[in-house]
Amino acid sequence: SPISRRRTAAGLVVGALFFVTAIFATLTSCISVLESITANCVEIFRWERKKAVRILSVIYLAASAVIALGYSVFYFEVQLPNGSAVQLPNGSAAQLLDIMDYISNSVMMSFIALLSTILIGWIKTPDYVIGEMERNGEHFRRKSVYRVMIRYIAPVMMLILFLQSTGILS
Repeated sequence: SPISRRRTAAGLVVGALFFVTAIFATLTSCISVLESITANCVEIFRWERKKAVRILSVIYLAASAVIALGYSVFYFEVQLPNGSAVQLPNGSAAQLLDIMDYISNSVMMSFIALLSTILIGWIKTPDYVIGEMERNGEHFRRKSVYRVMIRYIAPVMMLILFLQSTGILS
């Protein structure tokens, strides 16, 4: 009937638009990640930008292909320390993508947060951040609370979070 054909055509158009926008979102995210790494390589290694983009694109493509094939060619199961994985009848098992997710979200985020609290609290000192906050004549009201939080409470909390996420502290 004509109505069902119109619905089918509309569904095809909407579906195609969805996937095209998803491709553009993915592509722009990949470019932004590659750009930050490229900028660092140009600055640190004094590479030409084109050389850095070529080398990093090959590495990026290879790593992406390995992870994308993690449920087929490179399939294996591993038990993660914090038990986060796919729930299977015989327990939980993690594949390559799960491992990468675990490393980035559970380990690296809490570890970088811990290092950030140490950097700001003890190496750069809270006064540096307070000075930046008050640079334009603004007033940072709770300076003493901030100093205590960033020096003592936040590092302890981040350490606990890191130890929990790695499975050391249950």
